[in-house]
Amino acid sequence: MDEQVEKLAGDAVKEPIPRRNRGWFGSGDKRINREGRPHGSKAAASKEDTSDCAWQPDRLKRLLVSERDLAWRLTHQNGPWVINLPSDYQIVNCRIDSDRGGVMFIIRSRTFPRIATGTPIPEFKPEFNGLKWRCIG
Repeated sequence: MDEQVEKLAGDAVKEPIPRRNRGWFGSGDKRINREGRPHGSKAAASKEDTSDCAWQPDRLKRLLVSERDLAWRLTHQNGPWVINLPSDYQIVNCRIDSDRGGVMFIIRSRTFPRIATGTPIPEFKPEFNGLKWRCIG
């Protein structure tokens, strides 16, 4: 009888090896999408022109303000302003765009659609008010 107890105790120590589950992810698993792109989509832009591409998955848009409108707004009380910005917007980056003659603002809002890492940031179409005070000429 002691032999049977020892045999049962020895079997209890051995734990069964868990079966592999297809839903478990391991390191280096190619099913893991680390770049925020939808599955099946291609990596968007080339590596050379990454200034207007998303650096992480986020809700971003580009807003171009011409040098003239920005200068007028900074130096005059009555200058043009954008009336269709979402109420929760944040400016997260800006740069001078000499090719288009303005300042490019990268803005974030919860109302914008989410874009993936490396994809071009879509343009925000501003609606200005106060252009009647801008100097013509």
